[in-house]
Amino acid sequence: TEFYRMRYTETRIMLLDFKRSASQVFNENSIHISDKGLLLGVRDKNVEYMMNETAGVLAFVQEGDLWSYSPTDGKFSRIFSFRKENDGDFRDARYKHDIKIIRVEDNGDVDFVLYGYMNRGIHEGYSGVCVYHYNSDRNVVEEKVFIPSTESYEFLKEDLGTLTYVNKNNQLFLLFAQKLYQVNIEEGTADVLEEGIKQNCFVVSDTKAHAAWLITSGDDKGKIREIEFDSLKTRDIVPESGQTLRALGFMNEDLIYGIISDGDILTDENGHETEGISTFRIENFKGKVKKEYHQDGLYITNVTVGTTMMEFELSVKSGNTYTVQKKDNIMNNRKASGSQ
Repeated sequence: TEFYRMRYTETRIMLLDFKRSASQVFNENSIHISDKGLLLGVRDKNVEYMMNETAGVLAFVQEGDLWSYSPTDGKFSRIFSFRKENDGDFRDARYKHDIKIIRVEDNGDVDFVLYGYMNRGIHEGYSGVCVYHYNSDRNVVEEKVFIPSTESYEFLKEDLGTLTYVNKNNQLFLLFAQKLYQVNIEEGTADVLEEGIKQNCFVVSDTKAHAAWLITSGDDKGKIREIEFDSLKTRDIVPESGQTLRALGFMNEDLIYGIISDGDILTDENGHETEGISTFRIENFKGKVKKEYHQDGLYITNVTVGTTMMEFELSVKSGNTYTVQKKDNIMNNRKASGSQ
């Protein structure tokens, strides 16, 4: 892949920037196993892969192809690819799709999601999300459901990186195109649970078992809705009069949300809005408050929620903006102790 940035003038053409990257298409001829493991060749280090619980089967993605590998018997299988072994054409080189592995079972079966532009097959020419099940014994890939989408590959990739979760009832949950989908893998059906979800208003726990979002339209506008995917139960957090809510993230499976009072959303001369959170709460799915944080005269700004801690700034109002006074954090004791 090559990128050129050019500038054209009346007298000359100037090359301002040039980048070249390469990624190797994996095939049977390039298989190489060493003491360090399975070598995938020239590519970046961020490999999409998943193993079953016994580590007997490994599934991985390379350049839009899905492969499985069994370390015990050394067997490789190309589960899915748009490329043709013989008589290929320009569709082999079109790379506007990718694969998200959902589950690898002990018997070698694999559930996965193909998203982006469909190079070949019955959906050729369409963009969307396709859910597949690979049967290892029969070496057959079954399409379970196809959901067309007008979103580009880049947006689909970002959306599906936020949420892909399979619950105990074999139901898959996906977020894309501002819609929360529930896919029944066995029956091959898809339902929309919620529409109009904005990406920056949606948060999900590390295990993906819980998610929450700010409702931005309709009768429930302003509420935060949280869902427990295993039970399909939901609960709503309703703002009090004169307050606005923000879903900030999760600490373990407990939701973190902020409370903003009227008048604390400031707009500067350039039209840029800054929000000052007066209080945030960490609350479990049953509504029990685990922690409430508030500092008199200070506002919580620039919140980031990581795996081991929540970090934020404490600011004061300064005209039509906020000025940072100091920084603070809340440790996730369960994750912090587990990482030591």
